[in-house]
Amino acid sequence: MSINMYFPKYPLCFFIFFICLSNQVQALQLQEPQVLRDSNRIHYTVVHNIVPPNFGFPLIGLVNTANGDQRHVQAGVVNTNTGHFSGLQFGAANIALKSFRGLQAGFLNYAGSQSNGLRFAFVNTTLMNSNGGQFGALNTTGGNHQGIQLGMLNSVGKKMTGIQFGLFNKASSAENALQIGLINWADTSSNSLSVALIPIVRKGGYTAIDIGISEFYPLQSSFKLGMRRFYSSFSMYYDPRVESSLAYAFGMGFGKKFRGWELHPEIQTIRNFSGEAVTINQFMLNFLVDLPSNFQLMLTPSLGLQQLGGESIKSPWLSIYSFEKDDYMGDVGFRAGIRYKLNIFGSR
Repeated sequence: MSINMYFPKYPLCFFIFFICLSNQVQALQLQEPQVLRDSNRIHYTVVHNIVPPNFGFPLIGLVNTANGDQRHVQAGVVNTNTGHFSGLQFGAANIALKSFRGLQAGFLNYAGSQSNGLRFAFVNTTLMNSNGGQFGALNTTGGNHQGIQLGMLNSVGKKMTGIQFGLFNKASSAENALQIGLINWADTSSNSLSVALIPIVRKGGYTAIDIGISEFYPLQSSFKLGMRRFYSSFSMYYDPRVESSLAYAFGMGFGKKFRGWELHPEIQTIRNFSGEAVTINQFMLNFLVDLPSNFQLMLTPSLGLQQLGGESIKSPWLSIYSFEKDDYMGDVGFRAGIRYKLNIFGSR
């Protein structure tokens, strides 16, 4: 259905909201807030309330404009505060031109400098540093953020400390932070963890490719992306002996560096591209021996499990021991290859 079928039902509501919001946003464009020529004047009409600094009562109305520093409660369609605000703001648009401390709930929450507390809205924006929780579709902080960001897109301009959970998470610096999402981006990372399908860490990250033989497919190649302590793995497999010769895999790994070698446990699921479905769940213990020029020798014992029954079974060609347990067939195998540590984002 088109939007025209709904908009005529609520023309007055849309008109009032956008007129009120446009009037208040004009205050953001002034070098010095001049909402009232006389900042000590009290204009409390419920439709449009305008009060001087340190007004000692809640503001409840359609449009609330408070000059200077304020406390208590603002509840309306558009709430604007030209100074520092401490308390509760409930409305479609909640605007604090300086710092905010407390609780904001609405469609748009804006703080011109610092923010401290909880913020719930479709868009939460803080121009400088923020502390606490931001919960919305779009959460942005221009400076440092300490706390949690939960939304579709989360962005921190400087240092992130805490948790980012969303589809896309970005931080210039992740320190003591946990990023969980579809895509995570951090320019630098320290004592942090990035869990995502595509985790990118420009400095202090881990990227690598490897090629070799595996227990189920004669030829395999993988790409690793993330951090050494936790990374995503994308693999391709090829077996010229069978009709369904190509397979793909996604997994995750955990790495630990020692002097002259590394240990990388990994888990992954392999599926073929065509033919009858074949699914192999694997655990691998990668021993990586350092070679010159960022190359590493890869020696890997592995355990693969396939479910017996309706699905086809992939016979291993490099198996040490096979067994059946309940509805599963297991194979203890071995793989070997060469890994090369890349420098795509300035990481090794």
